[in-house]
Amino acid sequence: MSPFPRFLIMGAITVVAALGALAIARRARFESRVELFVSAGVIWNAMIVIPIFVLGLTNTLTRFTVPVVVTAISIAALSITGYGRSSREHVADLSATLLSLLRLPRDAFIRAWRERSLTLVGSCKVVCV
Repeated sequence: MSPFPRFLIMGAITVVAALGALAIARRARFESRVELFVSAGVIWNAMIVIPIFVLGLTNTLTRFTVPVVVTAISIAALSITGYGRSSREHVADLSATLLSLLRLPRDAFIRAWRERSLTLVGSCKVVCV
């Protein structure tokens, strides 16, 4: 098997795990987008690292078991967080949250520009590099 499909599979599993983590963090109802972003990142790492750790402890860690377990946990997270709502409402809420997080750097740059903050210098440097 060529490495290209493996990267596609790994990318798809990573995206599903990220969406599952975002769904869990969204249900926690954090007040700010930054709290949501940080908690989703922590949950995302936990959803990948904890299964690897447990599979290693049980001596069943192989390249075939990790993607199956991580995908199962991610799909379970997406399903459980959508409980009690229609699937359309769940997908709309999740996509609105994702778009909100994707707009976070732009909104921070605009806010720094309007307030003439010194953080604008750091933001410009990050964007330029």
